[in-house]
Formats: sequence, C-alpha cells, structure tokens
Amino acid sequence: MPVRKILKNYRNVTGLVSRTNGSMVAFESTLERDYYSLLDWNPHVSAYEEQPVTLEYTDSVGKDRRYTPDVLVHYLDPQRKPLLVEIKYHSDLRENWDELSEKLSAAHHFAKEKGWRFRIVTERSIRTPFLKNIKYLKRYRRSSGIDLEVKEILLKHLGDSLSMTPAGLLSFIRGGLIRRESALYTLWQLIASGEVQTDLSTPISQSSRIWIGERP
Repeated sequence: MPVRKILKNYRNVTGLVSRTNGSMVAFESTLERDYYSLLDWNPHVSAYEEQPVTLEYTDSVGKDRRYTPDVLVHYLDPQRKPLLVEIKYHSDLRENWDELSEKLSAAHHFAKEKGWRFRIVTERSIRTPFLKNIKYLKRYRRSSGIDLEVKEILLKHLGDSLSMTPAGLLSFIRGGLIRRESALYTLWQLIASGEVQTDLSTPISQSSRIWIGERP
C-alpha cells in the first residue's frame, strides 16, 4: 500500500500499469513504468511496492525534511535483502545533485538500518535492448492458450539441434500443414514463457539464436 498518493501532474506522465499478476501499480513517469516492466519480468522478484515508505531526516541547515523513495523490491530468496529504489533520469541527477544528495543519503542510511539495500537507477540501466524485447514479448506472455500441436512440433525440431534461429526453425515446417503465422506466434509464446531461450540482451529478430535448456 503506497504511503503517498500519486497525483496527476503536467511535468511527467502519470498513470496505472497492469502487473503480470493482474494487479495495478501507479507510476509518476514513463521511466518508473519501464522499471516496473523489468521487475515484472524478473523471475527472482516476489513483489514490489510503489511509494513504500516516507522517511524523515534533517538537512545540513537543520531543517526537518520528508522523502518518499519510489519503490521497494522483495525477492523470492529469503537471503536476498529487499531493495529500496529511487528512479531518476541521469540528467536530473547531474543537474540537481546538490538538492538531491541529502535525501538520497538519508535513504541509504534508512535502508541500512532496516536491513535493506538502496539503489539509484537511471534510464541507462532501464532503457536497454532487454526492455524493448520484454515489451515486445509481453503480449505473448499474457496471451491465453497455446497451440499444443504446434508447440510439440517446434520443440521437437529445436530439440534435435543445439541451437538455430526462428527463421531456420520455421523453414523446417514450410510446406507442411502448419501455417507460418501460427508457428511464429507459438514460438514467441515459448520464448516469452522461457521454454525456449534466447539472448534478450540483444534485439530479438528472425536471426536470433534460440535453444532449449542451458545455453549451448
């Protein structure tokens, strides 16, 4: 439950985005929205809370301040500490560091006292080819049902090879009873679910290497 309500404003894009589990999470900028997409895709994340806590601190001139970090991330591994996160554009950090540094330092000390970690993330680690890939695959991950016959055929052909490409895999079924469009759609579903692997750190295409199991 967020401790501070996110209000509409004219500086940033605000709104709600649907998580994989169907619940909604509020964002104050498109950068926050994109970071939530990364969290949703991360199999090690169990939950995350937007606007999780408001902390109080005293600034360098003795004035009492309040600050609400952007998100708190929880992990499936109980040995992994929760992560308190502030999401900022790199230019904002550079231009407003004198103003931001004290509250970010306060967040670091607060997290340490709670047994958490604290991190500042920017577009440099968020807006990568990986983000573009998972945004593309998101529609297939959420699609209902999969053609089991097509799935079996694709996995059989892919299992007979150490690795191949989507274009190469589809060439095996060309001229058969399965339409290319159906096969390609099912293949993206398998990649989105993790049953078929590919390197999501580079742009996915018909020439991407794909495989089953551990990377060959």
